Amino acid sequence: MGTVSAIRSAWNATFHPSIEQIDACERRSDKRHEALLSAEVLSAGAVHAAQIRDISTSGLTLSFTSKPCLFKGAHLLVRAPGFAPISGAVRWVRDNECGMVFNIALAEDMLSDSSILFDAGKRPRPGRAKVSLPAVVRAPGVERKIMIDNISPGGALINCGLSLSVGRGIMLDIDGILPIGGYIRWGEQGRCGVMFSKLLPIGSAEEIANRCSIHPSWMSEVAAAHAALSRAD
Repeated sequence: MGTVSAIRSAWNATFHPSIEQIDACERRSDKRHEALLSAEVLSAGAVHAAQIRDISTSGLTLSFTSKPCLFKGAHLLVRAPGFAPISGAVRWVRDNECGMVFNIALAEDMLSDSSILFDAGKRPRPGRAKVSLPAVVRAPGVERKIMIDNISPGGALINCGLSLSVGRGIMLDIDGILPIGGYIRWGEQGRCGVMFSKLLPIGSAEEIANRCSIHPSWMSEVAAAHAALSRAD
């Protein structure tokens, strides 16, 4: 009976990881690759349409057209072009998005070709511009002056000295320019990656570019991102 019990435990650990195992895996510092890839997500017998927004060897972020009935620890199977079906569990849920951690890690070379991470006609998001920009980060129970170290139309890297949980919603008030909402994508040693809830407005991007002496090519990328979003709508 001891042998049977051990086999069952090993099976459950491999295919049905505990929340503690999920947490440990999520803490891995695998490189995240930006993506915009359509996918089917199977959970509890239901099939959901979604997009993969980023992916690493240990997990990914999914964006759904409507809020799915998911919870932390729920088991998922993701099917996307160019990939074998990927199984894993929900790490966090926020609005129409969730983070997923894989049961079995992907090989890094599977993600080396960025072209497979985007639907036909989609392009990677514009690059981040290096800046030194003061701002205030606000969330329930939090209000702190921080510095933005780099920024793109879709997100920013902030140096806040805080430990903010992945998926937590925040408001980033960029000094004298605009407030913009978003959520924490990752956090490490007081630095956090933030994904904005909407594209940075062109007027605000121009003001940031002028203030921080960003190369004009960045504004071309910002305009291209807005044009691509307009075509998608």
